[in-house]
Amino acid sequence: MKLNKLFTTLAVSFTVLQTFSGKENPAKMLESLQASYPDELAVCEFQKREITIKLENKIPVSYIKSTVSDVSLTDNASFLAANKAYFNSKFEILAFDAYSLVPQNNKYEKIKIKDYSKGTDIDDGVYFDDGVCYTYTFPSVSKGTRLIETSECRCSDPEMPFIFFFGSSLTCRESAFSVMVPDGVTIRYHYSGGKDTSKIKLQISKENQYTKYSWSSAETQKYKNETNAPNIKYYFPHIIVQIADYNHGDSVVNRSLNDYYQLCYKLVSPLGINYDTAIKKFTDSITANCNTTEQKVRKIFRWVQTNTRYIAIEDGDNGMKPVAAAEVFQKRYGDCKGKTSLLVGMMHSQNIDASYAWIGSREKPYKYSEFATSVNDDHMIAVWWKNDSTPVYLDGTTHWHQLYQYPAFIQGKECLIDRGPNQFRLEPIPVAKAEQNTITDEIFIEVVGSAINGKGTITATGEPRNTFCNNFDGLDSSRYNKVFLDIIPKTNNNCMINSMQIEPNWCETEQFKTDYSFSIPSYVSKVNDYLYINLNLDKMVENNIIKPDRTIPIENDYCKTYKLTCRLKIPEGYTINQIPKPAIFKSNAAVFSAEYQKENDTLVYTEIITFDFLILYENALTDYRRFSEEIKKLNGTTIRLSKI
Repeated sequence: MKLNKLFTTLAVSFTVLQTFSGKENPAKMLESLQASYPDELAVCEFQKREITIKLENKIPVSYIKSTVSDVSLTDNASFLAANKAYFNSKFEILAFDAYSLVPQNNKYEKIKIKDYSKGTDIDDGVYFDDGVCYTYTFPSVSKGTRLIETSECRCSDPEMPFIFFFGSSLTCRESAFSVMVPDGVTIRYHYSGGKDTSKIKLQISKENQYTKYSWSSAETQKYKNETNAPNIKYYFPHIIVQIADYNHGDSVVNRSLNDYYQLCYKLVSPLGINYDTAIKKFTDSITANCNTTEQKVRKIFRWVQTNTRYIAIEDGDNGMKPVAAAEVFQKRYGDCKGKTSLLVGMMHSQNIDASYAWIGSREKPYKYSEFATSVNDDHMIAVWWKNDSTPVYLDGTTHWHQLYQYPAFIQGKECLIDRGPNQFRLEPIPVAKAEQNTITDEIFIEVVGSAINGKGTITATGEPRNTFCNNFDGLDSSRYNKVFLDIIPKTNNNCMINSMQIEPNWCETEQFKTDYSFSIPSYVSKVNDYLYINLNLDKMVENNIIKPDRTIPIENDYCKTYKLTCRLKIPEGYTINQIPKPAIFKSNAAVFSAEYQKENDTLVYTEIITFDFLILYENALTDYRRFSEEIKKLNGTTIRLSKI
């Protein structure tokens, strides 16, 4: 199966247009598949998922049946053997089975899996996760083996959305997803995952007292792993289905953004003003010398960042509902919801207008304004209202972001902000400009034989500043050199950082600054009376050549600017006869410039590159590919020094 956890966390996202009788001739089936997919080691023969919604005690309950069949086309598909299947805690698992169908004498022999390991599979950064994970290994994976997995689940939560992906990590011949809806229940749905959603076919039919929605897709290409790609939800076709309402009193579940807000608001409304005497007394003490509301907010924000630990907890409804501020204050730890609760509580204790806000990270391509469900959000932040129309966002899970500086992983995302029981605001998180996230490296170098010795000054602002702070906080000075080169790699792997001096009070300033010295042995080439040297010493922009056939979007961690200034002291007895001309290259999302200037006995090289995008889609890749190729050429420029 080799399905990524992302396919199965919200629901069992296996996807069968046909049933398998077991009477097919294995040799003919294998021959047909190999002819259709000559370059594949394995193929997903079919996927199927059927949801039947029933009214039990007048409440919609969903029953989910899922099946998937993968086929090994060679003897080199052992990667199919080890598997994991994930189930959300909202699902009651009624049945789970997996087995191999191995070709034997013109028929298939069924070999069941002997041992399943049932438990949890905790993600990085999650302290507790109540999801269920089955770990198992398919036996006898060889040429022609069919690998079958089936499951049945029950979900009694009518608010639970279902996600289905039309494909997998293998090329998928057929995918089918259906929802049987009884009279009196309505659903809504939303396609996502790029242009390939146009290949999804929908049929609606009536079966007794049920309406059946059937979606299908054929010959879905496997998802690819490309460098610098966003989450596959951005480009892999899938559908989200949500129960909208049902006929039972006040039966609205989620028909609109307003309905979804009401579902969210009921989780925070019990918290009330969200602070107690201890919180007020403490907050009074840390804000005692503040003269303005902004100063108070800054103090509160910094205290929560540095004095409460972030621990993510996924535990049923507790994965959605914030705990009281008093509990987080007492324990000194919390997840994003807990830290938000404490921020809001501390601000409320000072009569500062503050709100809860739901938001999705950039892992999710969804927008509340397009289709509001719980799949949109995986994060919570606080909002300070500087005035009635100006929200200021506070993410307590970060450690180094300062007031008015918003984490890159939520920039550009819609934010659903609590403004009371019947009011909310929908606001986009601002995207920081490239000049706000800068790394500037000013270097002076001298030639010593075939080596160069140099000294430099790094200045970082915005997200790069936070990266430096995070990596150097509490770090023993003996490890400075390695960490420095991890952040600012040099073009030559033999570079040695000889010393570093970090500016005092770096953790409280708006920029991170460090002076350093370095040397690179055997860097200068000497041929007859000439010396050859490349002044592009920083590998701040990695080799990012875009494949000609790439269609998957490119994601940038944040908009940013790099600036390198390298000053070469021209060795005594040498001169420069020809200085390269200035160059500038532009694409729809980036700008690169390079210039050489001679100043007395010094050659100055200045390089500036600006990336001004978060995600580039297929229609922009050709332009960006040319841009990257031009940069690679220019970065290979070598200066020739002639002996006088």
